[in-house]
Amino acid sequence: MTKFWNKDSYAGKFELFSMPHILTLAVIIVVIFLVYLFRKKIKDNKRLDIYLRSILVVVMLVAEISSYYWAYSNGVFNIGDSLPLTLCGMNVYLIAILLYNKNYSLYEVLFFMVSLGSLQALITPDVGYAFPHIRYIQFFTTHGCVLISIFYITFIYNYRPRLISILKTYIALILYAILIWIVNSFIGGNYLYLAHKPESVSLLDYLGPWPWYIVIMAMSILPYFLLIYFLFCIVGFVKSKLNKQLKNV
Repeated sequence: MTKFWNKDSYAGKFELFSMPHILTLAVIIVVIFLVYLFRKKIKDNKRLDIYLRSILVVVMLVAEISSYYWAYSNGVFNIGDSLPLTLCGMNVYLIAILLYNKNYSLYEVLFFMVSLGSLQALITPDVGYAFPHIRYIQFFTTHGCVLISIFYITFIYNYRPRLISILKTYIALILYAILIWIVNSFIGGNYLYLAHKPESVSLLDYLGPWPWYIVIMAMSILPYFLLIYFLFCIVGFVKSKLNKQLKNV
């Protein structure tokens, strides 16, 4: 148990696209698929809907909050990198609110924030610990639940992002980045990686040195959001066509 919790990982360092990483991603994808597969049953059963949303909130928050306790108990809690001021950390609490109130205005912003933060974090995680270390489990549980939650709201409540949602999200991100830059300057933090790149492999490695990767990232966000939006629209269009063809058979 001590090794499972200790800051010195007995499982070794995390390896990108190792078998545990791939299997973890597969589990998340399967859960999302199951939500889609049973969406009609969930829609027709309010009690089941409340139950599933509650499970997502509880599991997500327990994993997130326990990560603070892990950092504190291992003597590595640092105000410069342990607070929930990252995009993913903020997403956890906003998603919990969304699962509770189902507010569309919050959804349309979180849809793109999750695609930018949590999705990228799952693919190129800055975790440092391999499975079955507690930090690996906490990291993928929180990010996985965030991604599952945004798909859950999309499938069960038929919410859809709009083009204007992209602009709203972009403005919100820029304002938040400015706020975090100010916070970083006071506490010596690196939230949103505004001070330097993460130590692990990430997409930022391909965007040049500081501060140019920040500029390139800011310029790349809008095209990225547009790509996500149009992919979403294409999937919806193909699905609609297939449904019409099946009805005519």
